[in-house]
Amino acid sequence: MIQLQSAEKLTKAIERAKNANLFVQPTSFFHQYRVTNRDNGNTYFVDFFVESGKRFGGCTCKRCSDKV
Repeated sequence: MIQLQSAEKLTKAIERAKNANLFVQPTSFFHQYRVTNRDNGNTYFVDFFVESGKRFGGCTCKRCSDKV
């Protein structure tokens, strides 16, 4: 999970995702997306939420799961 501290950082993260050959689809859950890496076929979920007035994002990808 990461804190989304500024609009600029979020914009940069979106640009990195666009350049990474990812396919992003909204799910039926509020602020959740299914992301498929078109290069290797891996699929994971990304969630965005607000807690105590701060914005956060988290996902189920291997890179994030290894940090837990």
